[in-house]
Amino acid sequence: MSIGDVVVVEGLGVQVERIEIVDSLDGGFDEPKGGYRYVIVTVRMLNASDGSKDYGEGDFTASDAQRGWDVDRKFLNFADQPLGNGHLGSEEYAFGQIIFEVHQDTTQITMQFKPSLFGGSGYWVLDIR
Repeated sequence: MSIGDVVVVEGLGVQVERIEIVDSLDGGFDEPKGGYRYVIVTVRMLNASDGSKDYGEGDFTASDAQRGWDVDRKFLNFADQPLGNGHLGSEEYAFGQIIFEVHQDTTQITMQFKPSLFGGSGYWVLDIR
């Protein structure tokens, strides 16, 4: 899956809408460690189930697609529209951004969405050149 593709896991539909690569956040206030950069992933989530669903930035992880290295997710999210955490009723949606800190030589990341510990998961391979 890639940008624009919708992955449905446990009744939650998730679409990656946009990717942005930046060298700093919050007007230069927050910079990545040396040799790294930030990747901001914008997602839209829709509860396609009949019940209610919880969601959060912690449902997303990423790794370097070529090297298999884990990629750090920013816990203090200084994005313009952080995804955050919340609760969606049936047919409700959320929109927001998740930030990952990746090595400057990384050209692709595999992002995983796993809303529960023992449930299913969905993946995207995202080009970040």
